[in-house]
Amino acid sequence: DKHKAAACLALADCEWKMGQYSWALENYQAAVHSYLHIQDNLNIARCYSGMGIIAAETEELQRALECFEHAMRYHSSVKKSQFTVVVTGNIGHTYLKLQRFEEAMHCFEHALAEHTEFGNQEGMANMLGGIAGVHVLRKEYDKGLEHLAKVKELRKSEEPGRGMAVTMMNTGITLLRMGKFQEAKHELKQARSLMEAIDLKTYEPEVLKHLMHVNLELGNTAEFDKYL
Repeated sequence: DKHKAAACLALADCEWKMGQYSWALENYQAAVHSYLHIQDNLNIARCYSGMGIIAAETEELQRALECFEHAMRYHSSVKKSQFTVVVTGNIGHTYLKLQRFEEAMHCFEHALAEHTEFGNQEGMANMLGGIAGVHVLRKEYDKGLEHLAKVKELRKSEEPGRGMAVTMMNTGITLLRMGKFQEAKHELKQARSLMEAIDLKTYEPEVLKHLMHVNLELGNTAEFDKYL
């Protein structure tokens, strides 16, 4: 049971990153069933965290919060670790989608401080991205760009991947909202190129939608039609 559960959990972790949410959910559920049977609280928490991420990605936001709360509860018997900080950040991202900005900012700032203490650059980048998201949705665009620039700086030392692609996308969307159409177009095209290079399909429709918008603003009907 334990080995089968570990295999299901590993598969699910890969599948959600590939955007295969229904398969990932099935494997998380299979894994958590086995882990509940053997009372492995750490891995039960990991399963609920994964299910929470999928629920958030598919806009089942209340379900996401419930899953993250389960993850925290099962992990409470384990000593403080980076896992709880990651879940705190995921709760922040869910609050952000719900436009509960104060709660989101509280989660992001708390998790950022913890990630900084641990020296976790990936975690720091994710939380700075979340803080940027709060500022952008509050229409505090300059502050949003400032934090997105910090994210890019942290990610420069790593192989360009999902994190950098999403940061480029969010920078492009922010520039578009500011009316800086040429800069937005450049950033969004870079984001799309990177997504194609790493086969990241999850966010590509979002990039294409905003490339349509920016080309409409610039009067480039041929490019608008291409992205449409």
